[in-house]
Order: sequence, then structure tokens, then C-alpha cells
Amino acid sequence: MRSLLLSALILTTATGLTSCSNDKTVVGNENEYIGLSTGQAADISSAIKQGEQILRLNQQGNILTASTPTDKEAVLVSVKKSLASLRKLRVDNSDVAAVSQLLQQIKLFNEADVEVRDGDTIPVFFDKIGKVAFSLAQKLGIDSGDIKARAYFNDFTDSMGAFTFHNEGSTWEIGARNEDTMISTVGTGESWLLSPTLNLSGAGAADFEFSHQTNYQEKSPNRADILKESFKILVSRNYVKGDPTADGVVWEELNDKDLLDGTSALPAGEMFHTINTKYNLNDFVNEKVTIAFKFSPQSGNSRASWSIYNFAVNTQVVLDQIVRREVPKSYQPKKNFDTSLDGFLTLGSPEWEHGSFRGNGYALVKTSNQQSGYLLSPRIKFTEAKDATIILGHIGQRLQQENIVVKKSYDYKGGDINSATWVDAGMVFGKNYSANDKFYSSFITKIKISEEDANKAFTLKFFIKESNYTDNQVWELDSFDIQGTLGSVEYQDLSEPTDSSQVTYTAIKAIADETLRKSISCVDKRGKTIDVLRVYDDVSKFNVHNCADKEEAFSFVGTQSLNKADLNGKLTISQVFDFANETSINSAKILIVPESVNTAQAVESALQNPGSVGTLFDVTIQETVKDIDLTSLPDSFRVIFAYKPFFVDGKAKYFTWKINGINLGDK
Repeated sequence: MRSLLLSALILTTATGLTSCSNDKTVVGNENEYIGLSTGQAADISSAIKQGEQILRLNQQGNILTASTPTDKEAVLVSVKKSLASLRKLRVDNSDVAAVSQLLQQIKLFNEADVEVRDGDTIPVFFDKIGKVAFSLAQKLGIDSGDIKARAYFNDFTDSMGAFTFHNEGSTWEIGARNEDTMISTVGTGESWLLSPTLNLSGAGAADFEFSHQTNYQEKSPNRADILKESFKILVSRNYVKGDPTADGVVWEELNDKDLLDGTSALPAGEMFHTINTKYNLNDFVNEKVTIAFKFSPQSGNSRASWSIYNFAVNTQVVLDQIVRREVPKSYQPKKNFDTSLDGFLTLGSPEWEHGSFRGNGYALVKTSNQQSGYLLSPRIKFTEAKDATIILGHIGQRLQQENIVVKKSYDYKGGDINSATWVDAGMVFGKNYSANDKFYSSFITKIKISEEDANKAFTLKFFIKESNYTDNQVWELDSFDIQGTLGSVEYQDLSEPTDSSQVTYTAIKAIADETLRKSISCVDKRGKTIDVLRVYDDVSKFNVHNCADKEEAFSFVGTQSLNKADLNGKLTISQVFDFANETSINSAKILIVPESVNTAQAVESALQNPGSVGTLFDVTIQETVKDIDLTSLPDSFRVIFAYKPFFVDGKAKYFTWKINGINLGDK
């Protein structure tokens, strides 16, 4: 196919080689440019200089060096042919044959393989002759057919140019890969890359093309649908500026529209395959349009990325001057928790903790029986803020929207969290939020800063509220960004937070009686011997590992003797279950025995005959705090925490029971 095309280039340009030398006799003639507008004359002059520069570069051996001799000859013949036509038109702007030949060269070049174009030098030349050819063709009534030339181009070499972006958790940034410049986005939240407004009035025919790569990890059967949602190409006839998701802005999706021949909507592979994509814009001719690349990573595809290497609009007219839109600025560097909680503080149990995944930081909390600790932001102080918004990127697992809570306080600066007044922060969920009972799902939320708050300081409090939802929930805060158009913001550190409503518990190890301890060992799949029971300074932890092939006896740990008189009417125990469900939880028991039960053998006997010695209590995953009434118990007693593997179809089911401590009142 390409050899036929190149043959056409050579054959159709033969006469151009002859007329090139003849036309040189008119250069400098006083009759040049007569009948041309100032713009047309300038375009012809500029195009001639560009063509002559290409020929000089060829003589120096500095252009088309990677092309085959056949490819190189075809392109150079086309350049010379175009130069001959330009010189004729400089003298006689009504030369129909010269205009027709320019259009023919543009068409042939557009159809040539991109590898023979040698970067941008030669395409710029054909862009310039396109301006001349279309302008004079319209004047002379010559039908340009479907021939187009590049009217706008951006290769993101140094900057975004006239492009803008709308950031909701992922940021478009200029970078390079394998010496090719590009603009890329990666992250867990939605972001938009927006072209300038393109006036296609009188365009005749129009299309746009771009080179790009995607990276994604989704392997499910509905991968095609997920990719379509992750990477969208859209066009709007009424977008002006600001939030592209605002009410009233209409976007038309191009993913499903017919592509021009030889192009693909998205790369077919999962890892960095570059393709060229071209869409027909004829439906939008005579309209002012904006083209958008909408990046929305889906569940299971939360570490996706999209890179755009170049972008070109091809028309039969010169586009109006491009004006860059105003872009909201980030008041402060975005907090993305790369190395720490970055000024945020955690309080309560279970605590939020810092972590990382493939180099991306996050602040993470898991519920324990529908409760979670608090994550407290630094105190955020706005000064004359305008159009300010806090944008939060999240990932959730089994996380119901009604359980996600963010509150703010104007008077909290640290210390007792219950001494401050907390109100709803007004968080709004993005359109891509969806709770998922099984997989991690990314989503974006926003907190708009009102005029009332434009000169105020406040602290934000994040937590998962109590509910009747009976399984562990995971909430990961990936990013925290504040954007706006005017004003400033500063972060003020809080003093160490406290919670007066929290009960102080004594760790189990501090009151554990080692004579009342038994731990069953087993060998895991790696051949390592492990204990079901571990006792640490601040917690005792039982684990079922998938290394036993039969139900074992109880592992257990007991406390020293406790006096009922030292407690305030009840025994309060703090505990946490991970990966638990209602069936497997039957493996965990709490046994209250008299003080006289003071050996491991006596404890085993009591566990085998519950009711004969002491009182046995079941444990459920709803009981983050387990309260036991002491009315019928001995004055002096011991608490035994007992646990054994729970089996289904001969396999031990994994879960963890962590005992944080016992409230000993004023003791």
C-alpha cells in the first residue's frame, strides 16, 4: 500500500520539478502578491521560506535521515512541487492549476505513513500550504473535497499550551517517556484534559487525531465496558470554562462513533501500547467545540494511567486565535500522604494509619464492628478565598456512602475532641461513587468553601459512623487538595488530640497470668511453626492460620485475679475482629472463673464443662466493647479469653481476634 502511495507522490509531482526552476525568474518581480490579501501574502511567504529550509536541511543531510531512499525522494518531490505552485500563486493568485496541485500534495502527504514525516518540520510546511490552498480554493470556487490540513497542533513539548484541566483527584502533568514528551494522568480520581475552544465555522470538513497510551490492570470479563468508562473522548458545543461537570454542560461521547480508517479508539494491550486515533468532526462543523479527555479509573482499575503524546485538529479553514481558559490553582501542594499522615492526626480505635501501595501513599482506617477512629486534618485557615473547593480522593471497600462522615469544627484546635462543636462539612459525592461489597472502588468527594468560610479557620474530622452494617469496611484517603481562583490558605498544626468519652483500658499483658496461658502451635504452608496466640505489650491476638487439618483444643490466656468491688457494676472489654463473620465467630469465648481456678489444667477443665465452673460468654462481631454484668459473679475472679480454629469442609477459616484491654475503673 505504501509503495503505491509513494509512487503516486513521485508520478504526480514530476512536472513540479521542471517548473520549479522556471518560477525562480519571477522572484523579486514588482508584480508579486498583486490581488492577494495581507494574510494570504504572508502565508505564501512563510510557506516558501519553510519549504526552502527543508531543501537546505536535505542538502546538509539533516532531515529524513531515517527514511528509505524511496520515501525520502517522494517527500522531497512533493515539497518541491508545492514550492513551484506557491511561487506561481505569488505572481498569479488566480492560477487554478497551482491551487489544485497544492491540494493534491496535501492529500498525498496526509495519507503518507507518519514515519516518513521526520518529526514536525515537514508537517508544519504542509500546514502552512494548507492555509494558502484552502483560502484561494474558496476564492476561486475550487472544491476541496475531503482534503484537510492541520489547523491546530499541540505536542505538549514544554507546556500544556492552550489546554486546561479540571482536577478531581488525578492531575495531568507534562513529562517524557523514551524521549517522547507527553501529558499524562495517573491516580484514583476523575480528571479532565480540555482543549481550547475550537471555532469550526466554515471548516468544510474537520477531524482530530492524537497519539496516546493507556495502562490498566482490569482483567474481568467486562473489561471492555470498564475501559470505556475509564478513558472517554468527549465533545461539547456549549462548554465555556470552569467545572465541565456543571449543570447544563452537554458532552457528546465519541468512543462509540465511527473512527476514520486505520485508527482505534483505545490501545488493545494492558501495558503502554501507543496508537494513533482519529475521529471525524464533520457533525460539529460550523460549531464552537471543546474536546475533552475524561479519565475515570474504575473499580479494579484504580492504578490506571493515560498519556497523550500529541493532538491535532485538521480542517479546511484557519481557526480563530486560541485563548487559554482560567484554571483553578492549588493553594497548597496537594497532600498525598507519600511518607506519613502529613500533618493529619489520628485518635480512637482502630486508628487511622499511614501506608503505601506501589509508591502511592494513603491514610487508611478499617472499621471494627462498625466503629472507626477519627482522622483530624490540620486547622485550615482561608484568607479571601474565592471559588475554593477541597477535593478528596478516596478508595473504599465494603464502604457504604451513608457510613462515610466528614465534620468540621471552627473552635477545635486540639485537646479534648468532645469539647468542640462539630457540624456537617457539606461533603458532596462525585458521580462515579459506587459502594462495592467485594472490591476496592475509587471515588471523589468535594467540600465547597462558602463565602462565610472564605476568611475562617476550621478542622475536619473523618470517621466511619456506627451502623447495622455487619462486615468490616475499609476507607482509604488517597489525596487532599484545595483549589480556588483567588485568596490563600494555610495549614495550622493541632495540639495532641484527646477524647474524654473514651474508656481507658489496661492492656491484657499487664494483668496476664502466664500460668493461665496455652498456645497451640502449627506449621504453615512455608513450614514455619507459628503460635495461634501472641501476647504483646498492648494487645493479645489470636489468629487462625490455614495450617491445621483438624479442629484443635482451645488456645487461651487469662488475667490475674480481679475484684468485683473495684469495678463499676460491669466488666468492660475492648476487642477487635478482622476478617470475621457470624459463623466463624463462634470460635471465640470469654470465660469468667473463680479466683481458685489458677492453673492451665483447671482452665481446660472449665472450658470442657462450661457451667460447672464459671460462666461462659459467646462473642459477636458487633461487640467492639463487650460489657458483662457482674451481679452473679464471684467477688474475686479471673477472665479467660479462649479461642480455637473454626472449620468448614475441613479447612480452618481465617480471622483475627484482638483483645485491647479491660477497663479496671479507678483501680
